[in-house]
Amino acid sequence: MLTKKNIFSGKIYDRILFLCLIILSTGFVLIFYGNILLSPNSFQFSTKGDAIKNYYTYAYYIKNNTETINFEGLNYPYGEHFLYTDCTPVLSGSLKIISNYYPQISNYSIGILNFLLIISLIFSSILVYLIFKEYGINYWLSIFSAIAIIALSPQIFRLTGHLALGFGFIIPLSWYLLIRYEKDNNGLKYGIYLLISTLIIFFIHAYLGMIVAAFLFSYAIVRFISEYRKGINIKYYWNLLTIIFTPIIIFRAFVFFTDTHYGRTNNPWGFFDAYANFNSVFLPIQKPLKPIVQSIIGNYEQIWEGWAYIGIGSIIVIICYLALIIKKSLNNKKIILTSKYFDNKQLQNIVIASILLLIFSMAYPFRLKMEWLLDYVAVLKQFRAVGRFAWVFFFAVTISSVYFVDRISKQLLSKNSKLLAIALMVLLPGLYFAEAVPYHIKISKKIENSKNLFNYDQLDGDFKEALQQIKTEDFQAILPMPFFYIGSENFGKFGSDKIYLLTQLSSYHTGLGIIGSYLTRTSIWESKNIMQLMSPSFYKKEIQKDLPNNRKILIISSHDNISKYEQRVIDISSLIFKADNFSFYELNLNDLFESSSVKEVDKFNTIKDNLFVKDNFLVNDSSNFLYYNNFDSRPSEVSLSGEGAFSGFKKNFNTLASFDKSTFNADRSYIATFWIYNNGDNYGQDMVNSMFILQEKDGDNSAWSKIVNPAYSMVINENWSLVEMEFKLKFPDSQVTFLLKGNNLHKNKIYIDDFMIYEKGSLNYRQINIKGNQILIKNNHHIK
Repeated sequence: MLTKKNIFSGKIYDRILFLCLIILSTGFVLIFYGNILLSPNSFQFSTKGDAIKNYYTYAYYIKNNTETINFEGLNYPYGEHFLYTDCTPVLSGSLKIISNYYPQISNYSIGILNFLLIISLIFSSILVYLIFKEYGINYWLSIFSAIAIIALSPQIFRLTGHLALGFGFIIPLSWYLLIRYEKDNNGLKYGIYLLISTLIIFFIHAYLGMIVAAFLFSYAIVRFISEYRKGINIKYYWNLLTIIFTPIIIFRAFVFFTDTHYGRTNNPWGFFDAYANFNSVFLPIQKPLKPIVQSIIGNYEQIWEGWAYIGIGSIIVIICYLALIIKKSLNNKKIILTSKYFDNKQLQNIVIASILLLIFSMAYPFRLKMEWLLDYVAVLKQFRAVGRFAWVFFFAVTISSVYFVDRISKQLLSKNSKLLAIALMVLLPGLYFAEAVPYHIKISKKIENSKNLFNYDQLDGDFKEALQQIKTEDFQAILPMPFFYIGSENFGKFGSDKIYLLTQLSSYHTGLGIIGSYLTRTSIWESKNIMQLMSPSFYKKEIQKDLPNNRKILIISSHDNISKYEQRVIDISSLIFKADNFSFYELNLNDLFESSSVKEVDKFNTIKDNLFVKDNFLVNDSSNFLYYNNFDSRPSEVSLSGEGAFSGFKKNFNTLASFDKSTFNADRSYIATFWIYNNGDNYGQDMVNSMFILQEKDGDNSAWSKIVNPAYSMVINENWSLVEMEFKLKFPDSQVTFLLKGNNLHKNKIYIDDFMIYEKGSLNYRQINIKGNQILIKNNHHIK
């Protein structure tokens, strides 16, 4: 028979409390995300940037991919290893297997991902609650604080972009399993759970796997140091290190033996750009407090990748804790860092470990003019967004703050200060909720704003009609216009959200791969070959031999920002369908790869007698401005034509040319152009990615009027890229200097040849001999 006494004790009470947690956390989620949970397949959290790409790679893999490892949707014809595509591999791989038996499940892939992302908020709250329970924290404080901490978690903002990073249960799960592992006296059961869960996390998202591994490793280091004088349990550390490194070794071995794409950059962008800082961790990142704080201290910078704000409640707790230990240290006349209100040794070690990761997330000590250290720990360069490691600090501090408040509250209860104790237990989660609720108001509105465009029934009428015109068996791939390629960091070009969405949706619904990329760390030589496809037709295209068949190319145009090189491709294509916002074309391979060299030479021969001689060039108007420097006076081991080329260390400001005042007419437009060497170690890594700068100086005033990145050049002739800058002076009476500047950390040299400036619209020809080949130069283009 149930009595009041046995209801409020033992397992029954635990189950009642656990049920309360489920009800309250579910209620919180339903308030903000109820529409998504009720109809998850109706929504798409975003139609822009990384979000659309992450949806696309995940959904395409499930529905269309024929290979297990190589993702076929992007980087056509080469594809990409699926672990580099942010396709949530564990989930997409599982659904791919299921789709072999139940094909219709692919139509619900977006809904499944949406549902899991939202429901993970509840699961995350449960895990934090279980951590609190292991630390003996008041049940009701545990329930409300668990929900509040997950509500405040910075990972919520990933729902609009890096979808898999939105799974907020990852760190709490690893923490809870660590507690149970140590509580079980380092038993095999929870050791295996921790190892397997870490391995699975790597296959959810590699960053999450490394964050967990770094968390456990940092904890092991801190605990080892704290126990060093007391005697070390070698078996414990051996087992823990095995748990930590086995998933890393398995994951890396899997990638090593299955990745067929070579020539990836070993020096990726991001380490010194996407880090955490004091502001992103300790100052509010959103309303309601950010405007108040800014009104006091002024505007402050917060790097988005480093968002790990711990909340005003945690900051108050930290201040109180520091005040207590300072007072205690003064009273005892020695430094004391512990307190009876924070007496759990494991929790202390976790906090210290999280501080180590916080320091790393801020790119220290490397930002202290110690960048050279990365050359000795090159593996750290692979962390493009180190700011994410600050998430461990967020969980460590918020959970520790609740522990601290719980211990103080229990002290107050023992002194019959019940109201004050209750007030403290309400205040901390209340402050968390006060800051978290605006997050979810904003995020919930944003992610419900877009319908699921991977669901054919929700597509617009024009787009449906366009897709119906496509006989997919007649085509081999899609070529976007404007063209985009993101990934190798050495050859590439950005597009717009419009063309990203249009192209990836078309690829998903047709099953055709994309000649382009929206990925990370793609093969450098593959990116070079794909970029070269957009070069004028008088240049040989290396990609031609890599295409698997002779089927046509589907051209998709978004009608905006089309360059002259992209327009050339459209002009040789045939229109299939035209709407207000987009058009579909078909392009035969013979037309794409037909060389126009003979036509260009014939055209020159036809008009050359009517051209004028100017500075060893034949020009259509001798009054037009023309500047040319072949750098033959600067002997170089690398050159395009002649014996010389400009060379200099990329990290320096390299002056390519300077001009006095009044050299250029402020009413006219000019083209500045040169060839830059794009080959070298690792297929030309870091050779071209830099800034080509137009600097105007008028007296003491100096400005960079225009910047062009040579890596974005779509004109590639073997090992050289043609860089072009159209410019018009902003300051008529200014001294003009053309500079080239690379990353301060790059140690390589750059090689530049044939620097030329001419007036827009003019024709400038020259005939030269390079290595026995007669070359026709037309506005610095080389035509064989």
